Amino acid sequence: MSTNSFLLDTAYPICSERTRAERTKWNKKRLNAACGREKPRRWCGNDDEIAILSLPNSRGAFAVTRPLSTSIVVNLSDIGRDTVLNGAAMGGDRTLNGTIAHESAHLLIYRRYGIFAAVSYPRWAIEGYCDHVAGESSLSAAEAETLRRAGQTPSALIYYDARVRVDRALAGGMSVDALMRGN
Repeated sequence: MSTNSFLLDTAYPICSERTRAERTKWNKKRLNAACGREKPRRWCGNDDEIAILSLPNSRGAFAVTRPLSTSIVVNLSDIGRDTVLNGAAMGGDRTLNGTIAHESAHLLIYRRYGIFAAVSYPRWAIEGYCDHVAGESSLSAAEAETLRRAGQTPSALIYYDARVRVDRALAGGMSVDALMRGN
């Protein structure tokens, strides 16, 4: 597998009302663009160069959204296989498609609520909503249960539990605004 990290400028819309198939089609269009079939602004570099662009607390992340721009720094990825890696033994890979959708949801949250308001909202609501938009987490239900039984709480499990909580809240009729306020 050939992997590389990259920076992708993501100035495109994602709408939560879109179906998963529509989101997948839209994101695949962006992946094609990242492969050079179009000319988006992107930059590829080695891990040290990418680390400089990332936030200090982002080690082990699949990607990082740059809050004051429309840029996403993506960890080691294989565009052809639609995979991003973060090095974790369990929950250490997810789709590039889902990763871009998750990070784009962060950008939309910043745009809707403002960067400073968004950082004050409950972390579970923000990360769970971003995974909800992506339509996936890096763990399956069985993997999450295995981690719980082992008494482990890696970030992948925290994100998984947050997505499940958000899925239930939204299915129960809670609005995204109420969710973000922690109601």
